[in-house]
Amino acid sequence: MTERDQPQEAAIRIALQVPDQGVAERLTMLLSGVPGIILVDQGQDADAALIVPVRPRNAEERNDGDLLTTREH
Repeated sequence: MTERDQPQEAAIRIALQVPDQGVAERLTMLLSGVPGIILVDQGQDADAALIVPVRPRNAEERNDGDLLTTREH
């Protein structure tokens, strides 16, 4: 079943907000083939957004108090 075959109210419209271009392309490739999901551009109406937060990659750059819960310390 293609996007055109599905009633619009049955499909979930998802906006991707992923800063890493490679990850964004992989997610787009994977999710575009899933029945019931329509990927939309930022600024278009969406039912949900997949947002990847930008986090420091090493311990010196991060403040663990902001990223970890008490249990994770």
